Amino acid sequence: MHRLKILGWGLIVSAIVTGSLTVAVMRVVSLSEPAPQTQTQEDFSVLRSHLQAKNWQAADAETRRILDPWIHQQGDFLSPPVPTNIPPTVLQSLDRLWVEASNGQFGFSVQQRIWAEVRSQHPTDSAAAVKAFGNRVGWTRTQNQPDPTFIDYDWLIETELNPSLEAPAGHLPWVGVDWQRISAMMSVQSCGSCTIDAMYVQGERFNQYIPALFDWVGTALSESEPISR
Repeated sequence: MHRLKILGWGLIVSAIVTGSLTVAVMRVVSLSEPAPQTQTQEDFSVLRSHLQAKNWQAADAETRRILDPWIHQQGDFLSPPVPTNIPPTVLQSLDRLWVEASNGQFGFSVQQRIWAEVRSQHPTDSAAAVKAFGNRVGWTRTQNQPDPTFIDYDWLIETELNPSLEAPAGHLPWVGVDWQRISAMMSVQSCGSCTIDAMYVQGERFNQYIPALFDWVGTALSESEPISR
């Protein structure tokens, strides 16, 4: 029952956020130019403020907050994420904000270039490409790093990230699921599959999401108008 209540609230919040963003007038924004006062720009203003303050950790969390209602429209993090639901103009705006604030160190376009490179090196092995990408952007553990989650050795959680310009190129924004959500999933009583679910979200989800996301990023960033899907 407790789990159903949590899911119910998640659906309500997702519906509210998705609805308000969908009806908004979406335009590409920048750090230096004030944007029109639409609902979408009000949402981006929080991100812009964090980025201008070089608060990379808060900006990363805000970016996920903006994108999650599109990627997981039913609030279900166990279903395959659907990045093609993200409007191209939203990705364009987010990317410009990140690239400008970090002087080209962070952003979806930076990550997409890295993905294209590792994909060309592993054209027939998507899992190997994903692992190589994680290594390049600093999302995977080295052999000497302990795993505080005890559920997936390979991938870092958000508290292990390096929210600074000393991080590798493309380190942010991160595309994982925050540990608080995963931990809550594991703490549900009388749930025999919850640990398996958490292992999927913290592990296999990267293998599903990263190829789909950056295929869409490459398309979205090349578009000047939203694509109807």
